[in-house]
Amino acid sequence: MVADAPRSAQPRCWARHLARRFALLGSALALATVAGAQTTISGTVLIAENGEPAHDAELVLLETDQAAHSDESGRFGFELSEPLSTVTVHVYVGFLTGVRTFEVDEDATAFELPEPVLLEAGHHTHEHVTVTASASGTSPFEAFGSVQSFEGLALQNEAARNIAELLESAPGVAMRSSGPGAARPILRGFEGDRVLVMEDGARTGDLGSTSGHHGVPVDPLQAERVEVVLGPATLLYGSNAIGGAVNVISMGSHLAHSPPPGFRGQANLDYSTADEGLRGGVRAQAAGSGWFAWGGGNSNRTEDYDSPAGVVENSATSLTQGEAGFGLFGERAWFSGSVKMDDSRFGVPFGHEHGHGQEAEMDEHGHHEGEDDHGEELAVDVVANRRQFRSDFGIGDLGGVFESLETTVRYSDYEHDEVETPVGTTLDEVATNFQNQSLVVRAELKRPAGRVQSRLGVWGNFRRYEAIGEEALAPATDQTALAAFSYNEIRG
Repeated sequence: MVADAPRSAQPRCWARHLARRFALLGSALALATVAGAQTTISGTVLIAENGEPAHDAELVLLETDQAAHSDESGRFGFELSEPLSTVTVHVYVGFLTGVRTFEVDEDATAFELPEPVLLEAGHHTHEHVTVTASASGTSPFEAFGSVQSFEGLALQNEAARNIAELLESAPGVAMRSSGPGAARPILRGFEGDRVLVMEDGARTGDLGSTSGHHGVPVDPLQAERVEVVLGPATLLYGSNAIGGAVNVISMGSHLAHSPPPGFRGQANLDYSTADEGLRGGVRAQAAGSGWFAWGGGNSNRTEDYDSPAGVVENSATSLTQGEAGFGLFGERAWFSGSVKMDDSRFGVPFGHEHGHGQEAEMDEHGHHEGEDDHGEELAVDVVANRRQFRSDFGIGDLGGVFESLETTVRYSDYEHDEVETPVGTTLDEVATNFQNQSLVVRAELKRPAGRVQSRLGVWGNFRRYEAIGEEALAPATDQTALAAFSYNEIRG
């Protein structure tokens, strides 16, 4: 009996040993669960004017670059994978915008913001997220370098006919203009090929930088937001941006990253007396379960404008544009495709020529010197058309060093004619034809959160240029440009 006691106690010892092992394992799992638990930040969006909840407002959490939309009662929420001491919430819907910064309890797993985020009108300059100049979506005031953002009422109140006119009042920006149609921005004294104009991060594909008589076929009515970037971040887009970059962000780009459910529409119409100008546009967007679509069109027509010195001859312009796109999205990935078309015609004031090709000079009596029976006065117009096809693909939650991958493929077919018309007639004669076809490919990895925020990518531009006629000063050109880039921000 005594000899058998240790053997009968042995199973109980092993049982106690296993129980302790399971207890330790359970404790470790519980600690891991607590350590890996996400923190929920929630709050409410209200319209400041009437205190009503803001339905379907878009919100961005600055610290993590997360996007969300408010529900019918104005409620929203964000899931944080790591604790934060402060959060900054940006919100906008239509022309209403707002921004608030809150202190957060880092130990709480669910935190309700103590005050609502208020939407107000008239924020011409505010801390919205810039996508052009940073390693992640960030405030223009926190971006490394100079960034200016125009959106909402800032775009509508300017009533600008072109991008250069819209940006002219911004610090460090001027306008180069040979009439209302032929205008481009000047950034910090740089112009031409030293200033890059883009649409959703891709070059516009036109020839506006090659001559003072050429313009940029982009109407501010198409834009959700326009960003002007000066500083080192312009190197993300090549050496042509050494003077600065202008990025026109469209409705399609806005939808691809955070499509709000339901339908929205917008219409604009304005009239100007100095040039009898009429401008109007319509845009619409819709999104459902796993899909989104957008489309719109605008038209801008002006006559010769009046000035204190009289009517400026041959300054009339016309521009018609249209676009449409469709996309699909899931929990981690999205894809979109779009087509855009624009046609324009604008006169070049003081660009009159004679039939023998010499520029007209005026004598003191207002007559053309050297004009005889063998020459006739000609008006010079630029007639342009552009067709663009674009596809974008993105995937998030990569699980490695980088958070997301985004790719863009855009093909542009641009053509314009310099047309000579005898004054007093409607007989057009093409003097010079310019053609520019380009294919832009861009792939980019992003790390938007953490102490080190990065953008790493490759870019290619394949271009075919040809000019035929009197001013064909450059031969036909095939160009291939390839680049790799890396942009990093280290935050303390």
